[in-house]
Amino acid sequence: MLYKIKLFSRTIILNGFQNKLRTVLSITGIFIGILLFSYTNILVDSFYNAKMYEIEDMPDQSMIIYKRGGFQQKDYESLNALIENSPSLGSCDLSHYLIHSKKLEANITLDTKADIVGVNGSSQSIVTVDDRILHIVPNKIMDGRHISSLDNLLENKVIVIDKVAAQILFPNENPIGKVINFSHYTTNVESTDTEVDAIDNADYQIVGVIGSNYYSEQSKSKIINKINSQKQERLEFKTTVYIPQTIVEKEFARESVGFALWEFDTKRDFIDNRATIKASADSSFSDDGGAIFNDIIVEEYNIIQQIQDYRSLVLVVTLFVCLFSGLNNMNIYFFSIKERIGEIAIRKSLGASRTDIIFQFVCEGIGVGFIASVIAIIASVILGFITIQVVWYFFEINLIFVFNAKSMLLPLLVGLLQSVIFTLLPSFYGSKILVTEALRFE
Repeated sequence: MLYKIKLFSRTIILNGFQNKLRTVLSITGIFIGILLFSYTNILVDSFYNAKMYEIEDMPDQSMIIYKRGGFQQKDYESLNALIENSPSLGSCDLSHYLIHSKKLEANITLDTKADIVGVNGSSQSIVTVDDRILHIVPNKIMDGRHISSLDNLLENKVIVIDKVAAQILFPNENPIGKVINFSHYTTNVESTDTEVDAIDNADYQIVGVIGSNYYSEQSKSKIINKINSQKQERLEFKTTVYIPQTIVEKEFARESVGFALWEFDTKRDFIDNRATIKASADSSFSDDGGAIFNDIIVEEYNIIQQIQDYRSLVLVVTLFVCLFSGLNNMNIYFFSIKERIGEIAIRKSLGASRTDIIFQFVCEGIGVGFIASVIAIIASVILGFITIQVVWYFFEINLIFVFNAKSMLLPLLVGLLQSVIFTLLPSFYGSKILVTEALRFE
């Protein structure tokens, strides 16, 4: 057996060098299919990894219902009566208030714009806003204190910001005790020019800094990317700030969103009550529409569904390309075998069986498939890494580059499988050739 393997290996190498054009064409056909398969899988896995990182720190025993335009009084009564555990009720103003503006360079201005979330007491989870969607993030105080019930009662002009906002607004300074003024606001997310005076022009003193989250870190990364590329002269950093709920209700209601946040001590309580709360969100709380339900299960489900759609598309395209290249290679193998009828006849006359002939040609196909797959995997890794950098630079879409054992082995197995499948038929054809027919052909 070892002797046969050595003989077949030598034959594969010699045949490859003797028929360089056919070898190159065979490698190219498999290379294209595997490159597409490996490259698209790297991008899909990178997208999935980035999305899962987005919800990595999301509390897994909290859920939220929110409604644009706010809840009516009867809605609050319904929310409080849903389960025994009463939710934390609050509201946001998504008017993108301009809270700070400074020149970074002679031609670059950085505007910090904030969505306002009302807080009526400390909790383990808190709401953050990203592109007008409310997400639940951990409420980890890093410096100072939370908004308290007393702040709500006395309507104290106090504010809590996150770590990233503190770094941008007050670099190398302690933000506690500093003031923020909601002097202007804009109703258009994309606009930086349409600004009018806000209702509440008071100074809000910073009393606390909470930890950063995925969304604030992403906003910071986009700013750094734009500064480095110098693509824009006026930049926007978007953040979420927290003030007493009583002040939000009185002073900030331009683009109001009401929300109810539930927290549970155990996973069991979370699961037991989730269906009831979600069903209520799916129904209408008031005459002008229903509310939106969100928790870590919803976000993870949406990510998985999105990824499955991408993977299905990748699979269909890859199967089509592999089928096309495989049929092309099969024709090349048929032509190659017809050219080597004399060789087959000599081997049979020396005692080679049909199995030996099949094994030889399949091994040749596997060798070609292995070389093509390895080259394609290396090329896909390089191309994938470059694509991720380009996508972030030009479109600010975050993809976390992923290349693991699966990224390497799966395309390799597909390439080898393709080689075996499309060399079997030509190999069977070659194995059936009789010595007498070979001599007549010669």
